[in-house]
Parts: sequence; structure tokens; C-alpha cells
Amino acid sequence: MNNETNKSMTVRELEALHKQRVDEALLERQISEFINKANPQLSDLASDSSGYGLPEVEQLLKETRQRIDEILFYQWDPINLSRSNWPRCEYSTYARVVFSLVLDGYCSNVIAQYLSYVSSELILLPTPWENDQEVAGLISSLLSGELYTPDHEVLVI
Repeated sequence: MNNETNKSMTVRELEALHKQRVDEALLERQISEFINKANPQLSDLASDSSGYGLPEVEQLLKETRQRIDEILFYQWDPINLSRSNWPRCEYSTYARVVFSLVLDGYCSNVIAQYLSYVSSELILLPTPWENDQEVAGLISSLLSGELYTPDHEVLVI
């Protein structure tokens, strides 16, 4: 886990984080490192033509990245595109950065700060902090294996 995964970040730090992690090649290296850390024997397999070597782990990471993209589009959605016929790729760049943060072990607080930075500084449509925290909590739970159950009210009719 990154030593600074739980700290509060300034707008300048979040901007630098975004610029650094938007690179697809960096993400591919992170995926490879993540797999190798998860199981050192995979490093021998990683050189074969199938990609990262272990199909199950590769599939898990692919599904996690896809799920993050879906969560951003359907639950975070600062532009309200999920109710339109707009292409789902609108938040893909941000999903790539969030996936990179998850792979590096950043906590949900930093992910929420990043989402808040994106909506207020890049998209210019700020989202409520509580929503950013809820979305970040859901995203953080994807690779941690923890059960995520959001707070919700029960209506008695």
C-alpha cells in the first residue's frame, strides 16, 4: 500500500496525479506489477503471448476496470449522461486513473478527492462530496473483497 494513500490532497497534487496516471502504458505496467506482487511465480508466465499469464487474474482486473467505468457512468455521472443516448466512453479517462489508484492501494478518501477534483475542476459541474465518498467506497471494495452495502432507507408503505 502506498505510504500516502490516506492523506488529504491539494488541488495541485490531484492535478499532478491525474496528469501522471492518464497514461495507458503506465497502467499496463501497474497491472503487470500488481499481478507479480499477488503471485511471484506469475512473473515467469507473464512473458508468454497470452498477456499477463494467469487468465483468472487478468480477467478479474479487466472486469474490475470495466466495473469502475460502469460505476462512474451510472452512479457518479456529474454530467447526467446515464439517462441519455450519449456514448458510455465519456468517463473512461477518469476510470483509467481511478483504476490506477485502486491498483496502487489508495484509500477511498483519496479516490473521493480525485472524483471531486474531476467534477469541479475538469468537468466544472461539482458533485456532492457525500456522493463522491459513496462512489469511492464502492470502487475501493472491488479488489479488497469486502462486502459493500450502502446506507439506504427502508420505506414502509
